[in-house]
Amino acid sequence: MVGGGGGGASPLPPGNSPGCISDWLLIGCIRSADRIPPLPGCEDRVCGGTFSAEAGMLAKTVQSSVRPFRLYFHTDGVEAPNDIDNRGFCLDYVQQPCTNGF
Repeated sequence: MVGGGGGGASPLPPGNSPGCISDWLLIGCIRSADRIPPLPGCEDRVCGGTFSAEAGMLAKTVQSSVRPFRLYFHTDGVEAPNDIDNRGFCLDYVQQPCTNGF
């Protein structure tokens, strides 16, 4: 689980997914695009009010080298009592050519 703020999500160390149990966006093996050196491992689920491959409140650009690229959204359809005032999401993305050795 990664992300933070809203939605009842609490920051957890990388590799832990129990925080994303009701609503989440799944992108296979995402990492922060600007982290040097990259953290070991990767994340799959993003939930909460911040889009990031790391726990916290700062939105970050992410990347995934999983092929084929797939994106899933999961919701349990329950809003009360914890998911009040959700805003939804809008995702802008760029698909880069596979020229960097991934």
